[in-house]
Amino acid sequence: MKITKLSACVLLLTSTTGSAFTQLGGGGAMPMGHEWLTRTAALEVLNEEHIIEPDLEDPRQYWQFGLAKNVHITNASSEVSSIKATPNNNRKYQPKYYDIYSAIIGERWVDIAGFNVTSASADPTGPNCFNAVSQEPAQLQQDHFMRRYDDVGGQGGVNAAHRAQTRFISHFVNAAMADEKNIEVWDGGGYSVKTDVDHNYFLFGRAVHLFQDSFSPEHTVRLAQDNYEKIWQVKAYLCSQGAEQHTHDTADIVNFDSGDVIWKKHTRKQLGWSSYKASNMKPVALVALEASKDLWAAFIRTMAVEVTQRQSYARTEAQLLVDNWLSFDTQAMLTWYQNQQHRDHTYVLAPTDTGIGKTQHACMTELKVGTTDQLERVAQLTEERRQCLYNIETQRGYEDAYDAYIKMPYNWRWKSLMWKKPPADWQIP
Repeated sequence: MKITKLSACVLLLTSTTGSAFTQLGGGGAMPMGHEWLTRTAALEVLNEEHIIEPDLEDPRQYWQFGLAKNVHITNASSEVSSIKATPNNNRKYQPKYYDIYSAIIGERWVDIAGFNVTSASADPTGPNCFNAVSQEPAQLQQDHFMRRYDDVGGQGGVNAAHRAQTRFISHFVNAAMADEKNIEVWDGGGYSVKTDVDHNYFLFGRAVHLFQDSFSPEHTVRLAQDNYEKIWQVKAYLCSQGAEQHTHDTADIVNFDSGDVIWKKHTRKQLGWSSYKASNMKPVALVALEASKDLWAAFIRTMAVEVTQRQSYARTEAQLLVDNWLSFDTQAMLTWYQNQQHRDHTYVLAPTDTGIGKTQHACMTELKVGTTDQLERVAQLTEERRQCLYNIETQRGYEDAYDAYIKMPYNWRWKSLMWKKPPADWQIP
């Protein structure tokens, strides 16, 4: 699920769980992950890269497979002109255009929901709302192309993959059909800052995040033999039985060993924009970049369609993206882990499994979350989420900008300087 990704510095890394590809900014200890894929895919489609010099060692020049399949936007000139009409020179991401910036903030929202992660992790007086609200709820795992805690065995992988595909299509269509306006949102991380974004492209960022998460080796199994284009299994975060797990060792992130880090290990000490180049990226991440180009081109084409015809067009484009990049073979996924060579050291045994793997109790013990019982941990997170959301309210005048998935406003504030206890009968709206 989403877990790993987020830190704004090495210190912050110690307090994060983990999402898919790392999040950050242009400088700092951990280079960009999601943000880099998002802005670079867009700029390559538009042929508008303005910071990065051509990479003479870019391996894609020799590829025949794993490349974007349809980046044609010649029939979307109206939307291209609209994008180019509003520049944005954010120094962390260098997106060049406001709509690209908006998509970056949108994909970051999926992981962070505007929370100050440093404060959330350090406050001993209340719940860690970063984890409980934006990272670990079972119903949000599909936004990171991961299993729920109760997705068991081969069928659990199939169910998780189907849910993620369906959610991706919904996010893509919803972004295309949303009211065209600007909204104010909180962008979190090592600190939180309020920013304004384009509504459609911000919501598109949600689809971008899910799509890119599916390429993280911490979230799914993809293989070099098919150029990482197909999904073979879906992993888990909370010790789901009959599945490999997202790793929880922050040292792997710092050392660039984690599958959530898109950069090759030898680049760890390289700094600055000169280090951001294709030849420094891991192969699966480079395929994710190519796939993200398809995603951007599809959305640009969609937004160029008249709104009366856009919904049907958007659904067709989204389904094609699923077919090309998020597909899986049901039978292969059902039987994947019957081959014990497909299990790594994180594999949690299903009730009927034998051989390579660990028990769920052993997996939960390694998490060090105060309990070794999975269902007790789920109950803890559910109650912490309830307390967090009870203490959050919409900034007056922004009631129309609400995340129906995370269940909180985009422009929000704490009700009080002190934690308030929700009434026993209070339920999340």
